[in-house]
Formats: sequence, C-alpha cells, structure tokens
Amino acid sequence: MNWSKFFLVPLVFLLLFISLLLVNPSVKNAINWSYGLNYYNGTGPAVLMCPGFSRTSNDFITDGFADLLVLKGFSVYLMNYSSSPDDVEHIAVDVEHALNEVNKTNVSIVTHSLCGIGVRHLLLANDSRVNHFIALAAPFNGPNFWQILYLASGDLAAELRPGSDLMIGDNNKILYVNTTIYTVHGSSDVIVSESSSHWSYEKEHLEFTNLGHDLMDYKTVQEAVANYLK
Repeated sequence: MNWSKFFLVPLVFLLLFISLLLVNPSVKNAINWSYGLNYYNGTGPAVLMCPGFSRTSNDFITDGFADLLVLKGFSVYLMNYSSSPDDVEHIAVDVEHALNEVNKTNVSIVTHSLCGIGVRHLLLANDSRVNHFIALAAPFNGPNFWQILYLASGDLAAELRPGSDLMIGDNNKILYVNTTIYTVHGSSDVIVSESSSHWSYEKEHLEFTNLGHDLMDYKTVQEAVANYLK
C-alpha cells in the first residue's frame, strides 16, 4: 500500500482549512462558539444579533449584516439557540445567557422574527441591560395561521396562537425598563402581518414596501437598523 497517498488527502484538506481561517477572519470568528454566543468583530458599542426560528446567526454573516455594523463602529455578537426552541421562555433564557456572556450594561439587540418574542418576554421581566431593541418581522401578536401549523404542536405553537395566554399577557404587561424599541416589517411578508409586527411600546415602526419576511437580507433594512443604533 502507498501510505504517502493515504496521508496526503487529509493533509491537503487540513492545510486548506487553516488557510481559509487565516484569509477570512469572518469564518474564524464564526466557529469560536461559547454557550451559543460568538463575538464576531468590532470595538464599539455592543450589538447582539439573534436569528429567527429557521435561521442561524451565520446568516447575519453571509448576508453582510454583521460586517456592515462593524464598519459602522459597533462591536457585534452573534447568538444561536442552545437547542431548538420549545417555548418562548426558552428563547428568553437563551438571550439572557447571551447578555451575561457579553457582560456589558448597555447592549443593543437586533432580532429576526421569533427571537423578537423572546426579547420582549425578557424585557417585561425587567432586564435593564438592553439599550436599543430592533425587532425585524417579529410576530408580537402571533404569526399567520399556516405558520403555526408549520410549527406543529407543543408549547411554542400554542403560545404563538393569537389570543393565547402568553400573547395576551405579554401584550398587556407594563414595560418598566428604559429600552428604545423599533419595529420593522415588510409589506410582502406572508408569515407576519403588519398589524402583528407592532408593539405598543415601540418608539417608531418602519414599513418596507415589497420586502418579505427575511428582512435581515436586504441592504436597505441593514442601513436603517444601523441608523437606529446610533
């Protein structure tokens, strides 16, 4: 047997992987996970980015959103869920743990879709560390019915139904923390309606014409978020 060929192939792949890490710092940062939190890049005010139900924090990298915020002078942290969310409390706890890891008193949070519900739940529990909360396509009054069917059964699907105890409770609770809240929605979103994307404590609501649910992918939305964070 030619043993040199046996070791050559994995050696080549190892060298390619190391070269990728050296050339692309985004990939290097993206694999340094600690309890679902990743420091991405930047030295300015902290921004925690939280994905929706079917997305991961790596999407904030591939769509250029994280890099844009770094260029705008922010220190970016990316969060993944500890496991597939089974209820809203699970999401809130994951965000709370991420804030603990960031370990700063003033953190801005940018969420997509479902994670916005978890952040709202956390703020209503009087977590005062959040400076700005920007919710992209968050179903504050529940998503459209077919999306609930997609989530199948379980506590999360039950909680997301319009009129559920959690939806009524969180929408009627008083917000005591001094967090500036912005809500953002796309008029072509078939998962979250415009009316559901509002929270009564929002400072401003921004509606984008002809954009769908994945608002985080659009440069115009990314620029608007960066302006809100200033």
